[in-house]
Amino acid sequence: MLKFITSSKRKKPSEENEENHDPTKKKTRVDVDEDHTKSPQQRKQSSGFRNEWVRGREAWLYCRYDEGMFCRLCQKFNKRPFDRDTWNVTACKRIRLSSIKDHEQISAHRDAVKREMTSATSQNIGEVIQPEVKKDAITSAFKVMHFLAKRRIPHTTNFEPVLNLLSQLGMSVKADLHVSKSVTYCSERSMHEMIIILSSVLEDKTINELKQSEFYSIMLDETTDVSVGEQLTLNCWYLDSTRHLRVKFLKMVEPLKPDADDIHTVTLNAENITRHVTTYFRENELDYEKLVGVGTDGAAVMTGKRSGVVKRLQEIATTAIGIHCCAHRLQLASSQAANAVPYVKKFVSILRQLYDYFDNSAVRSAGLSAIQTTLREQELKLLQPSSTRWLSVDLSVTRLKNIFASVLMSLDCEGEERSDAKAVGLQNLMSSWRFIATMLLMCDLLPHVSRLSKAFQASEFEYSSMKPLVRSTITTITDMKHNDGENLQQLPDLINKLQQSDITVKTRADDAIFFKNSVRGKYIDTLITNIEQRFPDKDSGILGHFSIFKPDSLRRDSSTTYGNADVRELSHHFLQREEQPDITADAVNEWGNFKNYLKDTILHQPDLTPGAVVDVLCTTSSLQFGFPKIVQLAKIYRVLPCHTADSERTFSQLKLVKTIPRNRLGQDSLDSLIRIAVDGPSVDTYNYSSAVKRWAEMKNRRISLK
Repeated sequence: MLKFITSSKRKKPSEENEENHDPTKKKTRVDVDEDHTKSPQQRKQSSGFRNEWVRGREAWLYCRYDEGMFCRLCQKFNKRPFDRDTWNVTACKRIRLSSIKDHEQISAHRDAVKREMTSATSQNIGEVIQPEVKKDAITSAFKVMHFLAKRRIPHTTNFEPVLNLLSQLGMSVKADLHVSKSVTYCSERSMHEMIIILSSVLEDKTINELKQSEFYSIMLDETTDVSVGEQLTLNCWYLDSTRHLRVKFLKMVEPLKPDADDIHTVTLNAENITRHVTTYFRENELDYEKLVGVGTDGAAVMTGKRSGVVKRLQEIATTAIGIHCCAHRLQLASSQAANAVPYVKKFVSILRQLYDYFDNSAVRSAGLSAIQTTLREQELKLLQPSSTRWLSVDLSVTRLKNIFASVLMSLDCEGEERSDAKAVGLQNLMSSWRFIATMLLMCDLLPHVSRLSKAFQASEFEYSSMKPLVRSTITTITDMKHNDGENLQQLPDLINKLQQSDITVKTRADDAIFFKNSVRGKYIDTLITNIEQRFPDKDSGILGHFSIFKPDSLRRDSSTTYGNADVRELSHHFLQREEQPDITADAVNEWGNFKNYLKDTILHQPDLTPGAVVDVLCTTSSLQFGFPKIVQLAKIYRVLPCHTADSERTFSQLKLVKTIPRNRLGQDSLDSLIRIAVDGPSVDTYNYSSAVKRWAEMKNRRISLK
């Protein structure tokens, strides 16, 4: 207990610091706190501050050592009774209970108490003050945050400036968000809460639809972000309540981030990836029995036969099958074909060196642009042939062909004026007849392969379209082995044009034979062989049995047994349950009836595709009751992921969201921002009421939302 020692000798009235009371008040010799039942010695006033005086006065009374007593409320509201600083700036040094009681009766102090009670009440019932304006302000703030996140604009540095702009335009959003000096919903913490809530509304909707879907598949892929951190993306395919296919983003996780109970997990292996996937399933209560497919890029860590991610997931989800992305398969076929032909491999290497030569120097790029202007050509830059996406060579080769003369002249100038040995070497390699012929051959071949790859990456691409597209592409490529394409036919004209521009084309006697046998014939044969190996006519495993939905096969084979074995295998793998031992026989019986139904209804349509047959089964309500097992097989076929292009699209958003200035973006914020960018609706269609309601329920808010 704090005590203040006073002299036993009574001070003179002039030396006493009098209490802040009315000077006209008549003074009494008896203090208010004196007890007349005590003796004069007992009635002697205490000389120290007592803790019991604070009881009931905690809100305003406090005592400071060596100074005296103060009033918090008079200090807070700057009350100075009778124009004195006592109890506010300076302490009341008359340490008496009577001084405290006298101060309580002063009108200035009572006014401060009243204002404090009004302030506390207004904080608890803030909804009384402009309820609609406050609700509109929060809704507008969420709209601004969603706008920034949807367009991958950094929200932490742009949220408040946008609110300032709205204020200049006459909207009081920012002013309404500032409740008091200590309560403002423009802080970094509030912005983080808004991003998390905007994302959680989308995620909860996806999870609920996923739980209601009868079957679903997932896609897994990993990449490296700008901070050289490993990122694993999880996407899904499922049928919504209207039985239409939906492709959604689920989660972006750091597979190398150790758990709290396992600080040594720093290896990107199958066990680690599987643990993250199963943890997500467990946290969201997703049913493994509904998981029918796992799409991957074909990496060994994903598809390993003994301990890959797919193998580990199949031990939990027994009906799930692993699917290698068809776009990745085509990319592997193309890159391996190029590496198998020495000169084509050398050609691609020259392309990369040429791009780096101009891209690494502004002076060289400006020189190339000046030459294009002199030749009255369109000013174009070389495109980078990616080392991981070999099909990007298509655009790079096409661009080089369009500016080939200006590139050779630019290299010649660099070699003569600056004695650049690299420019001289590149010019010698590119001015050969073999290089020019190979360039034109690639301009003929690669666009067909690129179009096939783009078809594979369509959002709702299905397996039924894959084989016809592959066969048509192979037929087109095979024809180019003996017949010159549109670009290769221009070889003589291009050489004449170069020679007229004083560019010497180096030729050899055996150029034509070398090109025909060692470049053109060998590359086309290798490419066709690789594509056929990657895309066989008959899919191995369970996927091959889904060919029963092909209309052409149904028309050709009119036997009663057509498709029975396939239906038996499919139903046994996907539908067989211990509680339903006869489900396979039921599916075969339904299949016989379904074939008759097709023949009497849609099978006569000439352009009918397997996808159309599957869509009829999935979307026609009456068929759900007539052929329930066949409809289930059709739904499974519909949600099997043909590609992982959606994962690649997620990675594109990752590069736009997590940039070099934002390289320290937290994982929860990164996951939320990507979800909004990928799956978020437009600003005018987002359900902000649910987001605002969820935000209000997180904690006690001081803004009314009624």
